[in-house]
Amino acid sequence: MTKKAADKEALIREAAMKIFAQEGYERASTNQIVKEAGIGKGMLFYYFQNKYELFATLAEESMTFVAEDFLQQIDVTEPDFIRRLQETTALKMKVMEQSPYVFHFLTTLFSSDLEKLPPHLQEKYQKIYTEGHGRLYQDVDLSFFRTDIDRDKAFHLIQWALEGYEADLKNRLNQMPPEDIDVDATWREFAAYVEVLRTSFYQKKGVE
Repeated sequence: MTKKAADKEALIREAAMKIFAQEGYERASTNQIVKEAGIGKGMLFYYFQNKYELFATLAEESMTFVAEDFLQQIDVTEPDFIRRLQETTALKMKVMEQSPYVFHFLTTLFSSDLEKLPPHLQEKYQKIYTEGHGRLYQDVDLSFFRTDIDRDKAFHLIQWALEGYEADLKNRLNQMPPEDIDVDATWREFAAYVEVLRTSFYQKKGVE
């Protein structure tokens, strides 16, 4: 493939990811995609047979990106769960800044378009979800938690709180274009909630 052809295909992929992220699979049209890419429709169909093939290709590549460039960087040797959570979120924010439409596309995909994927990609999603959950929660040292509470229950409460916050945050971020997302403000908001969790469930420093 020549550099010019590769550049055109890259334009199509970038434009398609943006449109799919904003509109979802059903509402997104090839007309919107080629307009965003600034190319003719014939060029789109030269590289992809139809909208669905383009959508599935982007979904697979995005999930591979998350598995290889994000999940594998989570430090599972960090025993302090809240510290691991902070490091993981900082990593996610960094990736969001570098590839904003990937996470926006995946948020739309996982929230409304997952069932439209072929079975092997749905299985890939489940594998990534399971691996991500494991890398975040495995081998956590509960001795950081207060001694006057049930540590297992406290840990589960934190997990449920995080799942609820993540769902709310995804919903809010999905309502705005990626370029309008204030990553620093999002990080500050998250950090404030984490400090509440630390104060509520962790021992004070110096207390065993």
